[in-house]
Amino acid sequence: MSRLRILVIAIAAFTALNTILVFTQLLTPLVAPASAGGAITSLSNSVERSRPILGFFQANSYGFAAGGWVFIGTIIWRGRIRSTWRRLGFEQDVFRLVASSRGARTRITLLEAMAAPKDRLQLANELGTDWNVVDRHVKILAQYGLVTEERAYGKVKFYRMTESGRNLLKLLEESNESSHSPVRISLETRLAATK
Repeated sequence: MSRLRILVIAIAAFTALNTILVFTQLLTPLVAPASAGGAITSLSNSVERSRPILGFFQANSYGFAAGGWVFIGTIIWRGRIRSTWRRLGFEQDVFRLVASSRGARTRITLLEAMAAPKDRLQLANELGTDWNVVDRHVKILAQYGLVTEERAYGKVKFYRMTESGRNLLKLLEESNESSHSPVRISLETRLAATK
């Protein structure tokens, strides 16, 4: 078992303990006057007797419980995004390439523009940017196998999107159609941060 998995299990157990402490704090005033011998009252009394040991955790259980559940939710969310990308054959680096790194919007627009073979100047004119910018992004996309050089005439090279690039655009399109897609929400968050 990996260290990360052990850490997540430990945090889940700690979060569950703090959630129980929160519920005992919330339910004790409701149950205590009605039945002094109830299970919650006895649990609360045992917590009171061990106050030196659990005092810190009981005093801070609201924050620990909330923070723990946020951490667990984040781990689950990241796992869903990662599994969606891996199912389509992409690694985390490709996700960063089109979502979180600078120039992500430009690379996505370039991929969309390369359905048919085009050279750097045609792409630059279509995007309204300098051909050097297009050249740099095309090299990055080619490095990840999303674009390939189709043919060249002298110094003019024509580039076309690969099957992997089409799959990536399909994934992005599907995530835009589903408003609750973890990929879409994560992309929107990361792209907004890179503006």
